Amino acid sequence: MLRALALLVALALPARAEVYLTREQALALAFPGATARIERQTSFSEAERSAPGELPASFSWWRFEKDGALLGYACIDDVLGKSQPITFLLVTDTELRIRSVEILAYRETHGSEIRRADWRAQFAGKQPGDPLRVGRDVKNIAGATISCRNLTNAVRGHLELLKRAVAREPLAHAAPVEAAAHPALDSHKRCQLLMGTLLCVTLDAPNDAACEAVFAEVRRLEGLLSDWQPQSQLGLLNRAGTGETGPELEEVLGLGLEIARDTQGAFDPSVGALVQLWRKARASGVLPAAAELESARATLGWQAVELDRGAHRARLLHAGAALDLGGIGKGYALERAAAILRERGCKRALLDFGGQLLALDAPEGRAGWPVAVRDPRGGEKALFELELCEASLSTSADDELGFELGRKRISHILDPRSGSPVEGRLCAIVLAPQGARADAWSTALYVLGAEQGLPLAEKAGLAAAVLEGDGTLHQTPLLRAVLAKGKP
Repeated sequence: MLRALALLVALALPARAEVYLTREQALALAFPGATARIERQTSFSEAERSAPGELPASFSWWRFEKDGALLGYACIDDVLGKSQPITFLLVTDTELRIRSVEILAYRETHGSEIRRADWRAQFAGKQPGDPLRVGRDVKNIAGATISCRNLTNAVRGHLELLKRAVAREPLAHAAPVEAAAHPALDSHKRCQLLMGTLLCVTLDAPNDAACEAVFAEVRRLEGLLSDWQPQSQLGLLNRAGTGETGPELEEVLGLGLEIARDTQGAFDPSVGALVQLWRKARASGVLPAAAELESARATLGWQAVELDRGAHRARLLHAGAALDLGGIGKGYALERAAAILRERGCKRALLDFGGQLLALDAPEGRAGWPVAVRDPRGGEKALFELELCEASLSTSADDELGFELGRKRISHILDPRSGSPVEGRLCAIVLAPQGARADAWSTALYVLGAEQGLPLAEKAGLAAAVLEGDGTLHQTPLLRAVLAKGKP
């Protein structure tokens, strides 16, 4: 979905993650005395992106103010370490001199020494254009060379991005809200980095204990459903090809197989080997060979996944097959989080998990939580707005998670039928009562497109839309009715 970690290729949950700061905690530390924090998003044209410098399609950043006076700027992003993303915060003063570099999350087994305060302090005072070279301007750390080099390069690159973005400040605008809560309703909000993205819980009254219970449950599910963690239930099943399924894995896998059937294989939980192959391509910068693609495709097939609910076991019939539940696990985690909030008496709440929303009861005095789905092409205008209540809204797109090899844009969403990334589509949106169903179906509709996918979604009773590459937005009759009404 949208707003996930930029360096994760495909539908995956992260492996080992040492999380030191959530995004909200890091931004609060950037300028403790700030009275205003304004999020910006700067877009770069295709011509700018094709010029030397490897500019992204868009760049998110913040400006901080105190009583109307500018304090400085900050950005949060990910850089690939050896094989896993490192989440970092870069903070500058008004002249774009570095104030601090913080590490929010580190996922490698080695190299975490880059979090040492004395090493990070070397960046202080550096400006755009200053040389930043490991071994010369920044000391290397034995055993952490790759992390040192890649983070240093990322800091240098993000300084340049901030310089370009700030230069456009008169033309800048607040980042379009992408299925996110209305700012006025965010006063009781807690966030934590989980499953490779940020989970934010917004309540109508503060309840830290309930939020911590939600975070603990999602962390537990991550330990069961992650294909990155070798000892997770999913990891053990993938390695052995057969094994026991706990109640959570059984429920998620069962629903995934049901949706695979209903979407004619456009959503397929057996896509794991293919995901791994394209992850490798992202890390190496080399497209998979035809023989590699054919080998990975031979392991696929949701029909070749046996789930015995009576014996609580699953078996993968194709040699080398692997399950990947990244396209449904986050939605399932949202459902579990919502159940915990209800158990603890928190009936009015909005959960935002990397851009996928699940709303409980509406805030007092409102019909729902006001949300907007942003247009992945950029601009201030949203694709549509509505008030969300007792439903989940999921969007699949690649404008933030896709990557480039050479000058070719590679989507992070794979078509299980062809084995290749999807091309020529901008986004797919699904509104459903359950988070897992919305999550999986939005992926499937991104793969299928409007012509093939929307009739299937309509048959499944889903409110859905597909924005094709030519800019045409197609909607199911149910979604048009929901938008006309203003809330699901």
